[in-house]
Amino acid sequence: MPVLLTNITSELIQEALDKTGADSVISVLREGETIPIDCGVPLQMETIKLDYPEKVTERINAILEDAFRAGDVELVLEPDSLGLMILNTAKDFEIFKKKNIYVVNSGKLEKFKACLC
Repeated sequence: MPVLLTNITSELIQEALDKTGADSVISVLREGETIPIDCGVPLQMETIKLDYPEKVTERINAILEDAFRAGDVELVLEPDSLGLMILNTAKDFEIFKKKNIYVVNSGKLEKFKACLC
């Protein structure tokens, strides 16, 4: 069962679901952010305060561990500081060897074309 892990806060969430085939979403958002639409699948919201980077990394790691226990994880990320933290933490799970990762670029989803080796 594919799980979409994302920090997207736009209508692109539906396109992300279509591209990944995910049947549930874990949304990792900054405190105060929300998803503006009903994505039509089970949604788990995780809110993160970006005050202390070490705690953010620990929190993201715990979220990723839970996501990988729940199923096959797909990443679709905004190219911002939170997205980079998620991507950097995900490398510990060797996600780059297994998956396509999508990022938002100019309002569209595109495959991530770099490696954090």
